[in-house]
This record gives sequence, structure tokens and C-alpha cells, in this order.
Amino acid sequence: MPGLDWNTSVADEIGLNIGLMQYATAANGSWVVLQQPLLEPSFAFFGWVFLFDWVLGNREVVPQLYTTGTQPLQTATQILYYLVVATSIVLVTVGGIVLIYAVKSRFRFNGVNLFFFNRIAGASFY
Repeated sequence: MPGLDWNTSVADEIGLNIGLMQYATAANGSWVVLQQPLLEPSFAFFGWVFLFDWVLGNREVVPQLYTTGTQPLQTATQILYYLVVATSIVLVTVGGIVLIYAVKSRFRFNGVNLFFFNRIAGASFY
């Protein structure tokens, strides 16, 4: 039995779908998930080196449980990105309202209160 066939059959038997994954950005700005199966015949040597490093404890493995769809981690990352953008927009809006109030009151307010702006504005909207 050739070595490459054995590598493929081990990966099929184990069924772990072990591989490398990296997020990247395409030239047009879209997000892409790059994946490389470790025991693919063209990558077998390097795959076994990665597995050996993992067994020795030099590398960590992160399991991806309960993932469905073609790129579920990318979807979760995009959701978090949009939540950060929405929070930033709300904070800038509240900051603008506070600035307008400060100008209308001719800056007669306690400036220490502005120190707590992010804590109060962030907590009150989410």
C-alpha cells in the first residue's frame, strides 16, 4: 500500500477533517477563508510535520464543533464586525448630541462627567 494512499485512508477513517485555516482579504475587499487539509497527498509531508508538532505540544489545535454551511466562522466574524460598527455609530451619535449640548450651554458643565461617557453611553444602548 503506497504511503499517500495510507495518508488519505487515515484521514478518511478518523473523519476529523484536520487542516490549516487562515482568514484573508481578496483584492476586491471581500473576505476569504483559506483552508488546507493536512493529509492531502500534495501536502502530506508538511501535514505530517504539523501533526508531529501537535503531538509534541509545540502547536495548538482548535476544534470547530457544530459548524454548518460553507464558511460558518466567516459569518460569525462578519456579525461581530457589524456589531462593532453599529456600536461605534451609536457612540459617535451620542457624542455629537453631547457636543451640541455643550455648545448650547456654553461649556458650563462638569468636565469630569465626560470621562464616563463611553461607560454610560455604551452600557445604556446595549
